Amino acid sequence: EFVDVSLNVQPRRKLVHLINFPVGKQLNTGWRHAGRTIVPLRDIALRVKLAAHERVREVRVASSENSIAFVQEDAWVCVTVPALDDHEIVIVELA
Repeated sequence: EFVDVSLNVQPRRKLVHLINFPVGKQLNTGWRHAGRTIVPLRDIALRVKLAAHERVREVRVASSENSIAFVQEDAWVCVTVPALDDHEIVIVELA
């Protein structure tokens, strides 16, 4: 309930931003306040919708540039994001 998800589409890739807001902070400003607690999350299931012609070449997380395992099921790519502290970008590279 405190993670914001947004999708940016670029040529040949999709970027999914995961932003972990501090607990107890209202989400209307987007700014963090000192002294608020961010609860780290692990093993987040994420599905990204693909167009009919799109095929995934690689999925990686921006913080480490490590590739992560994915499964492409029809019009979806499914991944498990290993960790989310404050902000992570999941990069879906298309073939």
